[in-house]
Amino acid sequence: MKINGKQQWITIAVLFFIVLLGELCLFQPRLVVVDMARVVQRPSEMLSRSNLSEKAQQKIMQRYAAALPKVISEYGEAHGVTVLSCKVLVSQSHNDISNIIIEQTLSRLKHDAI
Repeated sequence: MKINGKQQWITIAVLFFIVLLGELCLFQPRLVVVDMARVVQRPSEMLSRSNLSEKAQQKIMQRYAAALPKVISEYGEAHGVTVLSCKVLVSQSHNDISNIIIEQTLSRLKHDAI
């Protein structure tokens, strides 16, 4: 079977699109976003519903705020991504890691308290 020029170009185009789709599906995003307002407000809201005193809540939030930059930095290094801080309007993307950062920071506080 002899391949003519048109078939060759079609084959090259199909292979190109397969490689392009594979790259888009397999590789993680290089930029991720953290909504700092949500990252700070959510733990504060959880604490306000607790039975802790105001002073104890403030102490926990100070520890949380101190641990937050380190957790964000470690996440960026571990996943090889650049972390941007901005207001997130819609959170339906895997690029928004705000909830992950909240979970990891709270986990670190619990671990350090033990």
